[in-house]
Amino acid sequence: MGYDEIKLIGLSGAIDVGKSIVAKHWCASYGCAVFKFKNVMVQCLAHIFEVDGLLFHDRELKENPHDALFSRSLRVVMQTFGID
Repeated sequence: MGYDEIKLIGLSGAIDVGKSIVAKHWCASYGCAVFKFKNVMVQCLAHIFEVDGLLFHDRELKENPHDALFSRSLRVVMQTFGID
């Protein structure tokens, strides 16, 4: 494998375990680029449910059920998007 090929590394984990810190360190140390799958997913879900995408970035709002999401929380909708 040559150095000019794209390498993809995915980070996953619970809230506040340091995924962003690791990503920032790798970018600073190795010239990586960060792409968050969440951003694309939020755009899709906001369009599907006709809600403001900013709702998905507010931690307190993410935990509470919403009428527009069939009484599911934003977090549950994001976690089950594409598998339910």
